[in-house]
Parts: sequence; structure tokens; C-alpha cells
Amino acid sequence: YKVTGEEEDGSLYRVMISAVVVPEKAAQAMSSVARNTSIAVMIPVVFPDKHVEETNVLTETVINQLTTNQLEVVDIASANAATAGDLNRAMKTNNYMAMRNIASKYLSGTILVGKVDTVATAKEGTDIGYGVSIPFNVVTGRLTYRLIIQQGTGTKILASGYLAAKGMGATLDDATNQMMENMNDQVSTNLVSIVLENIKGINNKQISVQLVGKTTLEDMMDLKQLLTYTSWVLEVDESGTDTLKVTYPEKALYLATAISSKPNYKIVKLSNYLIQVQKLY
Repeated sequence: YKVTGEEEDGSLYRVMISAVVVPEKAAQAMSSVARNTSIAVMIPVVFPDKHVEETNVLTETVINQLTTNQLEVVDIASANAATAGDLNRAMKTNNYMAMRNIASKYLSGTILVGKVDTVATAKEGTDIGYGVSIPFNVVTGRLTYRLIIQQGTGTKILASGYLAAKGMGATLDDATNQMMENMNDQVSTNLVSIVLENIKGINNKQISVQLVGKTTLEDMMDLKQLLTYTSWVLEVDESGTDTLKVTYPEKALYLATAISSKPNYKIVKLSNYLIQVQKLY
């Protein structure tokens, strides 16, 4: 190849080349660029009866939210590239070589791995003292996660911790289903915020504003116009039929406050990168 031109455009630096392209070599050359916005995800769930779902509603929600925030996402489990057993061994030994090799195959420089362990923490009829019995079942799910980035020949843990959710129900299955709904609603948002803060950095403020409930095109246009003329909003773009992507230099809380101050709008849910809004009629 030979360089035919180069130029600066603000924060961008462009290089133009004339080259013969070999697909394998091109993929290798572009891998470092692709890895900046690509992440591999694996979050299996171990249920109280010990059966494992490697692809589940929590994984799907996390992947969808990351994709909405302009990340390329690979579901390791769906790609049949690894199992919950592989992940369990990696987390116990802190050796993510196999996971790293899988992520590299899909040009992912960042890996989000975790495991949800669920346990029946209270059963219906259990005596809690003074002749009082619990009238329902309680299931607790605990997600242990690690966000890992490839660094040279090794890996670096960017973030780790655990998040939990509980569910109650007349039966163990009902309690388990409620726990998964709560985890999907609460834990996924927190986890995605952690990932975005570590990958994109806190200076990149792109906030998703989602209009929930029955929405029309006119409702979306009204919300877009409202956001466009809101103080400090730099840009508003469509991101699906019910979501707008807002470029905003401050905390999501300030944007949510501005929206809720307008007539007919109510904030339903708020996180660092997602605001769910309901229009009141």
C-alpha cells in the first residue's frame, strides 16, 4: 500500500491509502479499531432447582441496552463458544484465557462476564417465631460480575462486584419468575451504566430517553421537539420507534428534572444512561 493523503478534522485524524486488500489481513488490521466499541457478554443464571440457562432474559436485556448505546455486542453463549462451566472455572481461578481467546475471535477487546446464583431464602410455612409462619416463598438472585479488558498478553479487571434482586410468590416458581423480572428491571440498568462508564468514559454523555406506554409518531415528535429546546441539549437523534438518543454534557438527573418540569410528562425510571418517560393525557 501507499499513503495518498492525510488530514485533521477536529478530533479526527484521517489517512487515505491506495492498497491491495486481503480480507484476512484487513480484519486483523481493523481489529484494534473494532475492539474500542465491541464487547463480549456472558451471564448465565443458575436457578434454585440447579438447572442453568446460559442465554436468558437478563442477558438479552443487557445486550439490547448496550447495543442501543452504540456498542457492538457478542453473546458468547449464543455463539456456542463457551459454557457456564467454562465461566465458573475462569471466575474461580481468575484465569480468563479461554474467554479472551473467544472474545478475540469476535474482535471484542472487552468482556462482561457474570453468573446469577439463585436460592430460596424463605419458604412458605417456615416458622419465624411467636407462632408466625411466612405466607409466601422468597427467592434471591445474586449476580457476581467482572468487566475485563484485554491488555497486552493479559487481562485487566475494570470493574467487579455483585448486584442482587428478590422475588416473592405463592409458589417457588412464582417467586423465581418475580425475582427474574425484578433483576431484569433493576440490575440490568445498573450493570449497563457500570459498563458504559468504564468503556465510554464519563465525558461521553449520550442518554437514551424512552417513551413508555402507548406511543404514536406524533408523541415521539413532540418529545423530540421538547428535548431539542431543552437547555444544554446538544443533539437529539432517533434510536428506534420509542427511543431518542440525546447528547447531553451533564448528569442524566438534570435532564430528567428538565423533562419532568414540562406539562404532561412523568419520569418513570432513571439511570445514568436511560430515562424512561410517560406522557400524561
